[in-house]
Amino acid sequence: MYDDSKEIKKYDSSYENKFIKLTWDNERGIISWFDKVNSVELIDKNSKSGAFMPVYELTKSKGQNTDEQYIVRQKLGRNMRGINAKLYYPEIEDISITEMGEVFTKIVMNLNLKGTSLFKLEFKVYNQINKVDVLAMLNKDSIWDPESLYIALPFSFNNEKMDLFIEKTGSIVKAKEEQLPGTNIDYNLSQSGIGLLKGSYGISISTIDTSLVYLSELKYQNSKKLYHKDYINSHDYELYSWVMNNIWETNFKASLGGFIEFNYSISWGKNINDRVELIDRTNEMDLGFLVFRID
Repeated sequence: MYDDSKEIKKYDSSYENKFIKLTWDNERGIISWFDKVNSVELIDKNSKSGAFMPVYELTKSKGQNTDEQYIVRQKLGRNMRGINAKLYYPEIEDISITEMGEVFTKIVMNLNLKGTSLFKLEFKVYNQINKVDVLAMLNKDSIWDPESLYIALPFSFNNEKMDLFIEKTGSIVKAKEEQLPGTNIDYNLSQSGIGLLKGSYGISISTIDTSLVYLSELKYQNSKKLYHKDYINSHDYELYSWVMNNIWETNFKASLGGFIEFNYSISWGKNINDRVELIDRTNEMDLGFLVFRID
């Protein structure tokens, strides 16, 4: 399909308008996110996952009883996973364009993922602005063993790592650089989102429902890496939204089973002056519209 007035092209494995071209396959999902205006590829070609694809992690215990569940968590120590942890990537059932209109187009992916009985990704691609809204909807199984669920954010600038900024309460920090010596570098909390910057080109990602951001490789480490300015490279990161885990002790029900959805918004472009402007874009995407009823 080709719509000349909107510069829209739709094929079996790609969609494009005048701003962006998205390309996908049935193994990794969206494998190319090409900014047509600035000729910039935004997906890291070395990533194992496509944009916003889920990754499930499970550390199996020796039995489904209280004693074994206590033992497996005791062995985790300061780690987020056990030495026997396994990663599971989704199988894609189908990818389809379900809506096409003047304002936006919807691309829907139905997935099979261990630990869930339903997983659907919905991409709302706007045709007049540099923006995509993403909805991840799932029915999570109730699992007793230590588990985590991540959403991959494998974005880069023509396959080069960008400076990563995280909005904290009252400040914006550069990940794996602007922090105290000896502190954790694997994950961080964000106030409303994160930003990636290369020169004056930026990618703003609003993590509306999920504040935890995971910044390291998803694998077991015998000893934890802590921040030291001489040994930690700020571009040595893998970027994930850490949406679920049942690892930490809580004073409330910590099982993860049931229906839930997570929302994201992403925008990109150049002429971004600094980190403040970069993060301001995430805040703008968070706000949405104020609606008033007038009788």
